[in-house]
Amino acid sequence: MAVREEDDNYLFVLRSLAFHLQIMKILEERSAQLSALHAATEGGVLKVSFVNKQLGKADQLNSWLAKKTHYSYEELSQMEFKDLFGEPSSDYPSVELTLMKAQREVARHGKAIFNLPLQGKEGICCEAQVVLCALEIPSEQAVLAVISDVHATAGGGDKLSKEAQELVCLRQTLPGLYLKVDDKGKVLEVSSNLPGVDQAQAQHMFLGKMPADFWPADAAARAMFTIKECMAVRVSSHFEFEWPEQGQAHYYDATVAPLEERGEAIVWVKDASDKRVYDQHLHELYNLTQQAGLSMTEQVDRMLQLGQRMFEADLGVVLRFEPHRNRLTSTVLYTTPNSFNVERHMEFAVEECLQDVVQGSTVLLPDLTGLSCTRCLHREKEFNSLVAAPLLVDGQVEGALCFVAKTARSRFAPGTEELLGLMARLLSLRIELRQADKMLGDAARMFSRTLDEV
Repeated sequence: MAVREEDDNYLFVLRSLAFHLQIMKILEERSAQLSALHAATEGGVLKVSFVNKQLGKADQLNSWLAKKTHYSYEELSQMEFKDLFGEPSSDYPSVELTLMKAQREVARHGKAIFNLPLQGKEGICCEAQVVLCALEIPSEQAVLAVISDVHATAGGGDKLSKEAQELVCLRQTLPGLYLKVDDKGKVLEVSSNLPGVDQAQAQHMFLGKMPADFWPADAAARAMFTIKECMAVRVSSHFEFEWPEQGQAHYYDATVAPLEERGEAIVWVKDASDKRVYDQHLHELYNLTQQAGLSMTEQVDRMLQLGQRMFEADLGVVLRFEPHRNRLTSTVLYTTPNSFNVERHMEFAVEECLQDVVQGSTVLLPDLTGLSCTRCLHREKEFNSLVAAPLLVDGQVEGALCFVAKTARSRFAPGTEELLGLMARLLSLRIELRQADKMLGDAARMFSRTLDEV
Protein backbone atom coordinates (compact mmCIF):
# COMPACT_ATOMS: atom_id res chain seq x y z
CA MET A 1 0.00 0.00 0.00
CA ALA A 2 1.41 3.46 -0.96
CA VAL A 3 0.79 6.73 1.02
CA ARG A 4 1.72 10.18 -0.41
CA GLU A 5 3.34 12.51 2.12
CA GLU A 6 3.32 16.36 2.18
CA ASP A 7 6.73 16.63 0.59
CA ASP A 8 5.46 14.59 -2.34
CA ASN A 9 7.33 11.59 -1.15
CA TYR A 10 5.58 8.24 -1.02
CA LEU A 11 5.47 5.89 1.90
CA PHE A 12 5.10 2.27 0.95
CA VAL A 13 3.60 -0.14 3.50
CA LEU A 14 4.23 -3.77 2.76
CA ARG A 15 1.92 -6.36 4.40
CA SER A 16 2.71 -10.05 4.41
CA LEU A 17 -0.21 -12.22 3.16
CA ALA A 18 1.38 -15.43 4.27
CA PHE A 19 -0.66 -15.60 7.48
CA HIS A 20 -3.84 -14.74 5.57
CA LEU A 21 -3.10 -17.45 3.04
CA GLN A 22 -2.38 -19.90 5.84
CA ILE A 23 -5.72 -19.07 7.45
CA MET A 24 -7.51 -19.48 4.11
CA LYS A 25 -5.82 -22.82 3.53
CA ILE A 26 -6.81 -24.02 7.01
CA LEU A 27 -10.39 -22.92 6.38
CA GLU A 28 -10.41 -24.73 3.03
CA GLU A 29 -9.04 -27.86 4.71
CA ARG A 30 -11.62 -27.65 7.50
CA SER A 31 -14.38 -27.12 4.97
CA ALA A 32 -13.20 -30.09 2.92
CA GLN A 33 -12.98 -32.23 6.07
CA LEU A 34 -16.50 -31.21 7.09
CA SER A 35 -17.81 -31.99 3.59
CA ALA A 36 -16.07 -35.36 3.67
CA LEU A 37 -17.53 -36.03 7.11
CA HIS A 38 -21.01 -35.19 5.85
CA ALA A 39 -20.60 -37.45 2.82
CA ALA A 40 -18.97 -40.37 4.61
CA THR A 41 -21.16 -40.53 7.71
CA GLU A 42 -24.06 -42.94 7.44
CA GLY A 43 -26.36 -40.68 9.39
CA GLY A 44 -27.20 -37.04 10.01
CA VAL A 45 -24.42 -34.55 10.75
CA LEU A 46 -25.39 -31.08 11.90
CA LYS A 47 -24.26 -28.17 14.01
CA VAL A 48 -26.58 -27.15 16.86
CA SER A 49 -26.40 -23.89 18.78
CA PHE A 50 -25.54 -24.26 22.48
CA VAL A 51 -26.06 -20.77 23.86
CA ASN A 52 -26.37 -20.65 27.67
CA LYS A 53 -25.90 -24.41 27.68
CA GLN A 54 -29.24 -24.91 25.91
CA LEU A 55 -29.62 -26.86 22.66
CA GLY A 56 -31.19 -24.59 20.06
CA LYS A 57 -31.62 -24.59 16.28
CA ALA A 58 -29.77 -26.87 13.87
CA ASP A 59 -27.51 -25.67 11.08
CA GLN A 60 -25.12 -27.01 8.42
CA LEU A 61 -26.86 -30.36 8.12
CA ASN A 62 -26.20 -33.03 5.52
CA SER A 63 -28.69 -34.67 3.16
CA TRP A 64 -29.29 -37.80 5.28
CA LEU A 65 -31.57 -36.05 7.76
CA ALA A 66 -33.72 -34.50 5.03
CA LYS A 67 -34.08 -37.82 3.24
CA LYS A 68 -34.89 -39.68 6.45
CA THR A 69 -37.47 -37.24 7.81
CA HIS A 70 -38.87 -35.92 4.48
CA TYR A 71 -38.45 -32.36 5.77
CA SER A 72 -36.82 -29.81 3.45
CA TYR A 73 -33.51 -28.12 4.33
CA GLU A 74 -35.38 -24.87 4.97
CA GLU A 75 -37.83 -26.58 7.35
CA LEU A 76 -35.04 -28.35 9.24
CA SER A 77 -32.99 -25.17 9.62
CA GLN A 78 -35.96 -23.44 11.26
CA MET A 79 -36.66 -26.27 13.72
CA GLU A 80 -35.47 -26.49 17.28
CA PHE A 81 -33.23 -29.49 17.92
CA LYS A 82 -35.79 -31.00 20.32
CA ASP A 83 -38.43 -31.01 17.57
CA LEU A 84 -36.44 -33.61 15.65
CA PHE A 85 -37.48 -36.28 18.13
CA GLY A 86 -40.72 -38.03 19.04
CA GLU A 87 -41.77 -39.16 22.48
CA PRO A 88 -40.58 -42.67 23.44
CA SER A 89 -42.79 -45.25 25.13
CA SER A 90 -43.91 -44.64 28.69
CA ASP A 91 -41.14 -46.85 30.13
CA TYR A 92 -38.44 -44.43 28.92
CA PRO A 93 -37.63 -40.79 29.86
CA SER A 94 -39.36 -38.11 27.80
CA VAL A 95 -37.62 -36.04 25.12
CA GLU A 96 -37.40 -33.09 27.52
CA LEU A 97 -35.75 -35.09 30.30
CA THR A 98 -33.38 -36.85 27.88
CA LEU A 99 -32.19 -33.57 26.35
CA MET A 100 -31.81 -31.90 29.75
CA LYS A 101 -29.51 -34.73 30.82
CA ALA A 102 -27.59 -34.49 27.53
CA GLN A 103 -27.13 -30.72 27.98
CA ARG A 104 -25.63 -31.25 31.45
CA GLU A 105 -23.24 -33.93 30.15
CA VAL A 106 -22.06 -31.73 27.27
CA ALA A 107 -21.52 -28.81 29.65
CA ARG A 108 -19.51 -30.96 32.08
CA HIS A 109 -17.72 -33.44 29.84
CA GLY A 110 -18.05 -32.05 26.32
CA LYS A 111 -19.89 -35.10 25.04
CA ALA A 112 -23.24 -36.91 25.40
CA ILE A 113 -24.87 -39.99 23.86
CA PHE A 114 -28.57 -40.88 23.96
CA ASN A 115 -31.29 -42.71 22.02
CA LEU A 116 -34.62 -41.21 20.95
CA PRO A 117 -37.18 -41.90 18.18
CA LEU A 118 -36.47 -39.68 15.16
CA GLN A 119 -39.58 -37.73 14.19
CA GLY A 120 -40.39 -37.26 10.50
CA LYS A 121 -43.19 -35.60 8.61
CA GLU A 122 -45.18 -38.86 8.46
CA GLY A 123 -44.42 -40.13 11.96
CA ILE A 124 -41.53 -41.92 13.64
CA CYS A 125 -38.75 -42.68 11.12
CA CYS A 126 -36.46 -44.84 13.18
CA GLU A 127 -34.87 -45.33 16.56
CA ALA A 128 -31.95 -42.90 16.49
CA GLN A 129 -28.68 -42.79 18.40
CA VAL A 130 -27.45 -39.22 18.91
CA VAL A 131 -23.85 -38.23 19.73
CA LEU A 132 -23.24 -34.63 20.81
CA CYS A 133 -19.70 -33.17 20.92
CA ALA A 134 -18.86 -29.63 22.01
CA LEU A 135 -17.21 -27.52 19.31
CA GLU A 136 -14.24 -25.50 20.58
CA ILE A 137 -14.94 -22.33 18.60
CA PRO A 138 -14.18 -19.13 20.60
CA SER A 139 -16.63 -16.99 18.66
CA GLU A 140 -19.53 -19.46 18.73
CA GLN A 141 -21.24 -21.70 21.26
CA ALA A 142 -22.30 -24.85 19.41
CA VAL A 143 -22.15 -28.63 19.40
CA LEU A 144 -21.71 -31.12 16.60
CA ALA A 145 -24.53 -33.67 16.50
CA VAL A 146 -24.29 -37.01 14.70
CA ILE A 147 -27.63 -38.84 14.35
CA SER A 148 -27.61 -42.45 13.17
CA ASP A 149 -30.19 -45.19 12.74
CA VAL A 150 -29.46 -47.75 15.47
CA HIS A 151 -30.62 -50.51 13.12
CA ALA A 152 -28.15 -49.64 10.37
CA THR A 153 -25.27 -52.08 10.06
CA ALA A 154 -21.80 -50.58 10.31
CA GLY A 155 -20.59 -49.57 6.87
CA GLY A 156 -23.97 -48.51 5.48
CA GLY A 157 -26.39 -49.85 2.92
CA ASP A 158 -24.08 -50.55 -0.01
CA LYS A 159 -21.17 -51.53 2.24
CA LEU A 160 -22.81 -54.25 4.25
CA SER A 161 -20.69 -57.26 4.97
CA LYS A 162 -21.56 -60.52 3.28
CA GLU A 163 -22.88 -61.85 6.61
CA ALA A 164 -25.01 -58.74 7.15
CA GLN A 165 -26.42 -58.92 3.64
CA GLU A 166 -27.30 -62.58 4.16
CA LEU A 167 -29.01 -61.69 7.44
CA VAL A 168 -31.06 -58.95 5.76
CA CYS A 169 -32.10 -61.32 2.96
CA LEU A 170 -32.95 -64.02 5.50
CA ARG A 171 -35.16 -61.65 7.47
CA GLN A 172 -36.91 -60.57 4.28
CA THR A 173 -37.74 -64.15 3.30
CA LEU A 174 -38.73 -65.54 6.70
CA PRO A 175 -42.48 -65.72 7.23
CA GLY A 176 -43.91 -63.73 10.09
CA LEU A 177 -42.61 -60.79 12.09
CA TYR A 178 -39.02 -60.15 13.21
CA LEU A 179 -38.46 -57.86 16.20
CA LYS A 180 -35.22 -56.94 17.95
CA VAL A 181 -35.89 -55.64 21.46
CA ASP A 182 -33.84 -54.34 24.38
CA ASP A 183 -33.95 -55.69 27.92
CA LYS A 184 -37.07 -53.61 28.66
CA GLY A 185 -38.94 -54.93 25.63
CA LYS A 186 -38.61 -51.79 23.50
CA VAL A 187 -38.52 -52.56 19.78
CA LEU A 188 -35.22 -51.49 18.23
CA GLU A 189 -35.62 -53.11 14.83
CA VAL A 190 -38.48 -54.62 12.86
CA SER A 191 -38.95 -56.62 9.66
CA SER A 192 -42.38 -57.86 8.60
CA ASN A 193 -43.64 -60.53 6.26
CA LEU A 194 -47.03 -60.80 7.95
CA PRO A 195 -49.95 -60.74 5.51
CA GLY A 196 -51.48 -57.27 5.49
CA VAL A 197 -48.58 -55.63 7.35
CA ASP A 198 -45.89 -54.32 5.00
CA GLN A 199 -42.54 -52.93 6.10
CA ALA A 200 -43.70 -49.30 6.27
CA GLN A 201 -46.72 -50.24 8.38
CA ALA A 202 -44.55 -52.38 10.64
CA GLN A 203 -42.14 -49.50 11.24
CA HIS A 204 -45.03 -47.25 12.28
CA MET A 205 -46.76 -49.96 14.33
CA PHE A 206 -43.81 -51.43 16.28
CA LEU A 207 -40.63 -49.33 16.11
CA GLY A 208 -39.67 -47.66 19.38
CA LYS A 209 -42.68 -49.11 21.19
CA MET A 210 -43.31 -51.61 23.96
CA PRO A 211 -45.44 -54.80 23.61
CA ALA A 212 -48.22 -53.13 25.59
CA ASP A 213 -48.42 -50.46 22.88
CA PHE A 214 -49.34 -52.86 20.06
CA TRP A 215 -50.53 -56.18 21.57
CA PRO A 216 -53.46 -56.98 23.87
CA ALA A 217 -52.68 -56.84 27.60
CA ASP A 218 -52.48 -60.62 28.04
CA ALA A 219 -50.17 -61.06 25.02
CA ALA A 220 -47.97 -58.13 26.12
CA ALA A 221 -47.62 -59.61 29.61
CA ARG A 222 -46.57 -62.98 28.16
CA ALA A 223 -44.09 -61.28 25.86
CA MET A 224 -42.46 -59.26 28.65
CA PHE A 225 -42.23 -62.29 30.96
CA THR A 226 -40.63 -64.43 28.22
CA ILE A 227 -38.20 -61.69 27.14
CA LYS A 228 -36.98 -61.10 30.70
CA GLU A 229 -36.82 -64.84 31.42
CA CYS A 230 -34.80 -65.76 28.32
CA MET A 231 -32.39 -62.82 28.83
CA ALA A 232 -31.89 -63.75 32.48
CA VAL A 233 -31.13 -67.43 31.87
CA ARG A 234 -29.77 -66.92 28.30
CA VAL A 235 -31.91 -69.69 26.86
CA SER A 236 -34.42 -69.40 24.01
CA SER A 237 -38.07 -69.66 24.92
CA HIS A 238 -41.46 -69.17 23.29
CA PHE A 239 -45.00 -68.10 24.03
CA GLU A 240 -48.36 -68.22 22.26
CA PHE A 241 -50.97 -65.48 22.11
CA GLU A 242 -54.16 -64.36 20.42
CA TRP A 243 -54.20 -61.11 18.44
CA PRO A 244 -57.62 -60.08 17.04
CA GLU A 245 -57.44 -58.43 13.62
CA GLN A 246 -60.42 -56.92 11.82
CA GLY A 247 -62.85 -58.75 14.06
CA GLN A 248 -61.23 -62.17 13.55
CA ALA A 249 -59.12 -64.08 16.05
CA HIS A 250 -55.59 -64.87 14.87
CA TYR A 251 -53.23 -67.08 16.82
CA TYR A 252 -49.47 -66.53 16.91
CA ASP A 253 -46.43 -68.45 18.10
CA ALA A 254 -43.45 -66.33 19.19
CA THR A 255 -39.88 -67.51 19.75
CA VAL A 256 -37.55 -65.35 21.85
CA ALA A 257 -33.77 -65.76 21.56
CA PRO A 258 -31.29 -63.68 23.62
CA LEU A 259 -28.35 -61.87 22.03
CA GLU A 260 -25.73 -62.58 24.66
CA GLU A 261 -23.66 -59.70 26.10
CA ARG A 262 -25.72 -57.12 24.17
CA GLY A 263 -28.75 -56.80 26.40
CA GLU A 264 -31.02 -57.46 23.43
CA ALA A 265 -33.22 -60.28 22.16
CA ILE A 266 -34.81 -61.43 18.92
CA VAL A 267 -38.56 -62.07 18.88
CA TRP A 268 -39.77 -64.05 15.85
CA VAL A 269 -43.56 -64.11 15.58
CA LYS A 270 -45.29 -66.61 13.26
CA ASP A 271 -48.96 -66.80 12.38
CA ALA A 272 -50.12 -70.10 13.89
CA SER A 273 -53.81 -69.72 13.01
CA ASP A 274 -53.71 -72.55 10.46
CA LYS A 275 -51.91 -74.83 12.92
CA ARG A 276 -54.46 -73.95 15.61
CA VAL A 277 -57.34 -74.85 13.28
CA TYR A 278 -55.54 -78.07 12.26
CA ASP A 279 -55.09 -79.07 15.91
CA GLN A 280 -58.77 -78.37 16.60
CA HIS A 281 -59.85 -80.52 13.67
CA LEU A 282 -57.52 -83.30 14.78
CA HIS A 283 -59.03 -83.16 18.25
CA GLU A 284 -62.56 -83.34 16.81
CA LEU A 285 -61.64 -86.35 14.70
CA TYR A 286 -60.10 -88.08 17.71
CA ASN A 287 -63.24 -87.42 19.79
CA LEU A 288 -65.38 -88.89 17.01
CA THR A 289 -63.43 -92.14 16.99
CA GLN A 290 -63.76 -92.39 20.78
CA GLN A 291 -67.57 -92.27 20.78
CA ALA A 292 -68.82 -95.65 21.89
CA GLY A 293 -72.01 -97.37 20.80
CA LEU A 294 -72.18 -95.87 17.30
CA SER A 295 -73.21 -98.09 14.41
CA MET A 296 -71.21 -98.18 11.20
CA THR A 297 -73.72 -95.93 9.46
CA GLU A 298 -73.80 -93.41 12.31
CA GLN A 299 -70.02 -93.19 12.48
CA VAL A 300 -69.63 -92.75 8.72
CA ASP A 301 -72.38 -90.11 8.62
CA ARG A 302 -70.72 -88.11 11.39
CA MET A 303 -67.31 -88.44 9.74
CA LEU A 304 -68.70 -87.15 6.43
CA GLN A 305 -70.36 -84.20 8.17
CA LEU A 306 -67.13 -83.39 10.01
CA GLY A 307 -65.11 -83.59 6.79
CA GLN A 308 -67.62 -81.44 4.93
CA ARG A 309 -67.10 -78.71 7.52
CA MET A 310 -63.31 -79.18 7.75
CA PHE A 311 -62.74 -78.96 4.00
CA GLU A 312 -65.47 -76.36 3.33
CA ALA A 313 -67.19 -78.79 0.94
CA ASP A 314 -70.75 -78.90 -0.35
CA LEU A 315 -70.93 -82.70 -0.44
CA GLY A 316 -69.16 -85.64 1.17
CA VAL A 317 -69.41 -89.20 -0.21
CA VAL A 318 -67.96 -92.67 0.30
CA LEU A 319 -67.42 -94.40 -3.05
CA ARG A 320 -66.80 -98.05 -3.87
CA PHE A 321 -64.80 -98.85 -6.99
CA GLU A 322 -66.14 -101.69 -9.16
CA PRO A 323 -65.14 -102.96 -12.62
CA HIS A 324 -67.91 -102.67 -15.19
CA ARG A 325 -67.52 -103.61 -18.87
CA ASN A 326 -63.77 -103.20 -19.00
CA ARG A 327 -63.84 -99.88 -17.14
CA LEU A 328 -64.01 -98.79 -13.54
CA THR A 329 -67.07 -97.22 -11.97
CA SER A 330 -67.75 -95.70 -8.55
CA THR A 331 -70.88 -96.45 -6.54
CA VAL A 332 -72.10 -94.11 -3.81
CA LEU A 333 -72.28 -96.02 -0.50
CA TYR A 334 -72.77 -93.06 1.86
CA THR A 335 -73.49 -89.37 1.26
CA THR A 336 -74.19 -86.26 3.30
CA PRO A 337 -77.67 -84.69 2.94
CA ASN A 338 -77.63 -82.57 -0.20
CA SER A 339 -79.67 -80.74 -2.82
CA PHE A 340 -77.64 -82.08 -5.77
CA ASN A 341 -79.68 -85.29 -6.17
CA VAL A 342 -76.72 -87.43 -5.18
CA GLU A 343 -78.04 -90.57 -3.47
CA ARG A 344 -76.83 -93.97 -2.34
CA HIS A 345 -76.27 -96.64 -5.02
CA MET A 346 -75.81 -94.04 -7.80
CA GLU A 347 -73.00 -94.92 -10.22
CA PHE A 348 -70.45 -92.60 -11.85
CA ALA A 349 -67.49 -93.22 -14.11
CA VAL A 350 -63.98 -93.19 -12.61
CA GLU A 351 -62.06 -90.75 -14.77
CA GLU A 352 -59.07 -88.43 -14.62
CA CYS A 353 -60.02 -86.72 -11.35
CA LEU A 354 -59.84 -90.02 -9.39
CA GLN A 355 -57.18 -91.93 -11.33
CA ASP A 356 -54.46 -91.18 -8.75
CA VAL A 357 -56.80 -92.29 -5.96
CA VAL A 358 -57.22 -95.66 -7.69
CA GLN A 359 -53.41 -95.93 -7.57
CA GLY A 360 -53.42 -95.28 -3.81
CA SER A 361 -52.70 -91.52 -3.65
CA THR A 362 -54.58 -88.68 -1.98
CA VAL A 363 -55.54 -85.91 -4.41
CA LEU A 364 -56.25 -82.22 -3.83
CA LEU A 365 -57.78 -80.51 -6.87
CA PRO A 366 -58.69 -76.88 -6.05
CA ASP A 367 -59.76 -76.17 -9.63
CA LEU A 368 -61.17 -78.95 -11.86
CA THR A 369 -61.22 -76.80 -15.00
CA GLY A 370 -59.40 -78.42 -17.88
CA LEU A 371 -59.73 -82.06 -16.82
CA SER A 372 -60.82 -84.56 -19.48
CA CYS A 373 -63.66 -86.05 -17.35
CA THR A 374 -67.08 -86.45 -19.03
CA ARG A 375 -69.24 -88.74 -16.83
CA CYS A 376 -67.68 -88.63 -13.37
CA LEU A 377 -69.36 -87.27 -10.25
CA HIS A 378 -67.87 -83.79 -10.44
CA ARG A 379 -68.64 -83.37 -14.15
CA GLU A 380 -72.25 -84.59 -14.02
CA LYS A 381 -73.08 -82.55 -10.90
CA GLU A 382 -70.97 -79.54 -11.91
CA PHE A 383 -68.56 -79.45 -8.98
CA ASN A 384 -65.37 -77.40 -9.40
CA SER A 385 -63.06 -78.51 -6.59
CA LEU A 386 -62.37 -81.90 -5.06
CA VAL A 387 -60.35 -83.71 -2.40
CA ALA A 388 -60.26 -87.49 -2.23
CA ALA A 389 -58.30 -90.23 -0.44
CA PRO A 390 -58.20 -93.99 -1.08
CA LEU A 391 -59.97 -96.49 1.18
CA LEU A 392 -57.82 -99.60 1.57
CA VAL A 393 -59.10 -102.98 2.72
CA ASP A 394 -56.52 -105.73 3.16
CA GLY A 395 -53.97 -103.50 1.37
CA GLN A 396 -56.13 -103.05 -1.75
CA VAL A 397 -57.83 -99.82 -2.87
CA GLU A 398 -61.54 -100.59 -2.64
CA GLY A 399 -62.98 -97.08 -2.86
CA ALA A 400 -62.56 -93.43 -1.95
CA LEU A 401 -63.51 -90.85 0.66
CA CYS A 402 -64.38 -87.78 -1.38
CA PHE A 403 -65.45 -84.17 -0.71
CA VAL A 404 -66.48 -81.79 -3.50
CA ALA A 405 -67.54 -78.12 -3.72
CA LYS A 406 -69.28 -75.98 -6.31
CA THR A 407 -66.68 -73.21 -6.22
CA ALA A 408 -63.10 -73.50 -7.37
CA ARG A 409 -60.39 -72.12 -5.11
CA SER A 410 -56.76 -71.11 -5.30
CA ARG A 411 -55.59 -73.60 -2.67
CA PHE A 412 -56.72 -75.76 0.21
CA ALA A 413 -55.88 -74.95 3.80
CA PRO A 414 -52.56 -76.27 5.14
CA GLY A 415 -52.96 -79.72 6.65
CA THR A 416 -55.86 -80.73 4.37
CA GLU A 417 -53.99 -83.68 2.86
CA GLU A 418 -52.89 -85.00 6.27
CA LEU A 419 -56.38 -84.69 7.79
CA LEU A 420 -58.07 -86.30 4.80
CA GLY A 421 -55.54 -89.14 4.73
CA LEU A 422 -56.01 -89.78 8.45
CA MET A 423 -59.79 -89.74 8.09
CA ALA A 424 -59.61 -92.23 5.19
CA ARG A 425 -57.31 -94.58 7.17
CA LEU A 426 -59.67 -94.51 10.16
CA LEU A 427 -62.62 -95.27 7.90
CA SER A 428 -60.67 -98.08 6.21
CA LEU A 429 -59.92 -99.57 9.61
CA ARG A 430 -63.59 -99.33 10.54
CA ILE A 431 -64.55 -101.18 7.34
CA GLU A 432 -61.94 -103.91 8.00
CA LEU A 433 -63.18 -104.34 11.57
CA ARG A 434 -66.75 -104.64 10.33
CA GLN A 435 -65.73 -107.30 7.82
CA ALA A 436 -63.77 -109.13 10.53
CA ASP A 437 -66.83 -109.03 12.81
CA LYS A 438 -68.94 -110.41 9.98
CA MET A 439 -66.46 -113.19 9.30
CA LEU A 440 -66.33 -114.07 13.00
CA GLY A 441 -70.12 -114.12 13.12
CA ASP A 442 -70.31 -116.37 10.07
CA ALA A 443 -67.66 -118.67 11.54
CA ALA A 444 -69.52 -118.84 14.87
CA ARG A 445 -72.80 -119.71 13.18
CA MET A 446 -71.12 -122.38 11.03
CA PHE A 447 -69.46 -123.84 14.11
CA SER A 448 -72.82 -123.88 15.92
CA ARG A 449 -74.51 -125.74 13.04
CA THR A 450 -71.66 -128.21 12.98
CA LEU A 451 -72.12 -128.93 16.68
CA ASP A 452 -75.88 -129.38 16.17
CA GLU A 453 -75.29 -131.90 13.39
CA VAL A 454 -72.79 -133.79 15.51
